[in-house]
Amino acid sequence: MQDKWCVFCGTYLETAWHTFFNCHFSKDYWRALGMSYTIERCILSIDCTKDLILTLIEELGSDEAAKFGAVQRTVGKAATARPCLASVAWHTPFVGKLKVNVDAVFFGDSMQTGFGMTLRDDQGGFVAAKTVVYHCRLDFDIGEAMGFMEALSWVKNLGLQNFVVEGDVKTVVKAINLKTEGVSTFYDVISVCNKLISVIVNCSVSFAKCEANIMAHTFAQVSRVHESPSYWFDPPNFVVGLPVSVCSCGA
Repeated sequence: MQDKWCVFCGTYLETAWHTFFNCHFSKDYWRALGMSYTIERCILSIDCTKDLILTLIEELGSDEAAKFGAVQRTVGKAATARPCLASVAWHTPFVGKLKVNVDAVFFGDSMQTGFGMTLRDDQGGFVAAKTVVYHCRLDFDIGEAMGFMEALSWVKNLGLQNFVVEGDVKTVVKAINLKTEGVSTFYDVISVCNKLISVIVNCSVSFAKCEANIMAHTFAQVSRVHESPSYWFDPPNFVVGLPVSVCSCGA
């Protein structure tokens, strides 16, 4: 399962759509080449990777089409020349604490952002899970920060204390822990996260590698096929047997 993660961002399951158009690293390529506007416009009306590529080749000028093809080949080669990833364990929280894992998924084909969050105890036991869908596709950093906000709001409303919220995007975790301020939507969300933390007893935020965050990611992946919000209090079949080991050494 681990070799299905995107070789560039390491955060989302690798699909052709994600690799070429939805991964923030690929978006940086298109933005640098001046193609992002054309690509974003076409994505609004096309949800098939093959059709989108053919349409872009037709719409781009000959020079831009050649550059697009060159980048596409480079991205494809990099994706197939991936390193072998070592097994990464999900660490239980310290005794008496709970752990919430959270992740966001950006659906380019339906212009939605899905969130998945799981709650487990200090033995690794499944306690609950929740999914939420926003009917808009958020920017990567904002979406990931919104995931933390959703998770913190959830546990606050449950009246929980003594827990850690864990996600797999270092920039968001760092911004929350350092209480970074700025003038943008991203920093507005970070501020809300810290306000929520301030009213919750013994709450912290930490980083986990994406392989250890696979359960939350899987819930996020299925978020758009369920009502929003949706809740689980027993592990559903789609997460039973996920290839993540549990390490009982605290986090």
